[in-house]
This record gives sequence, C-alpha cells and structure tokens, in this order.
Amino acid sequence: MAVNETGDSNLEAGGAGQRVAVAEWSQPGFPTFKLYDEGTLVRERWTPAGHEVLKDSIIGATARVQRTGARMLLRDTRQAFLVIQGPRVALSVRINNYMNVAASVRRFAEQINRVAQTPGRCATGAYPDLSVAEQLRQLGELHDRGVLTDAEFAKAKTRFVGDA
Repeated sequence: MAVNETGDSNLEAGGAGQRVAVAEWSQPGFPTFKLYDEGTLVRERWTPAGHEVLKDSIIGATARVQRTGARMLLRDTRQAFLVIQGPRVALSVRINNYMNVAASVRRFAEQINRVAQTPGRCATGAYPDLSVAEQLRQLGELHDRGVLTDAEFAKAKTRFVGDA
C-alpha cells in the first residue's frame, strides 16, 4: 500500500483555476484513491471492461479507520476498513495488512477530514493569499459545478465574509 502526500512529485501541480491533488492512496488489487483540494475523491481502477474512474464529493464527510473482529486462541478475525461517510459519499474499503500500514492509512483519513471540512484550502490548512472576493469567486465556481450544495455554499460564504 502506498500513501503519497502533498509535495510528492507524482501528484498533479495546480496553477490558477486547476485542482491540486492533496494525497493518493493505493493497495494491490484495489482502486487508487486521489484526494483533491476542492473536495473531490477520485477512484481509479482497471477492469476487464477497461479503465473506470469514479468521482465523489467528500465535502461535509468524515473518514475513519474502523477495526472489527477479535484475536482468539485458534482464529484471528480482525479486519480494518477505511470508512468515508457524508452527504454525497458512502465508502467502506477493506485494508489489507493493516498492522503494517496503520499510520499511513490514518494520515490519509486525516487528510480527507481536513479537505472535507475546508474545501479549497491548500494542504497546509491555511488559505492561499487571495482576496475575499477571489475566495468567494472560487466558492461560486464550486457551487456552479455542483461540488457544493446551496446550504454548503451559504455556510462557506458566511465563513469567508466573517473572516475578512
């Protein structure tokens, strides 16, 4: 399993108006997950029918690692899952070999939570040096593309105007 975080050269670099890949997670036999700063999670995988790409909005979602099962005398039923739940997404992905990759999976879940709660912020959690008008314009673009609902747009707009 591999987790790439901001700063890795293989992630997309964003310029003006481009989305920026914040993190990427993959494990053998499962889709590759790419997290973008605008609040989109993209799942890519190869199937016998060809290349499949699915996009989900994670705005307002939460991610966690959920462990189930128990270790018994003759049997170990422990499993771990990356669970992402929100208004527009519901995913549960089994994590292979969790004991060896626990820290990297938790970091990926933390990145999802940061982006889901504050879409459009850069990976460090701070707003880029943009004017309030520019930030509102970007929010409007997210709203127009359907990434933000009316309620999410109104809440984010209030937060930006309140910070100014």
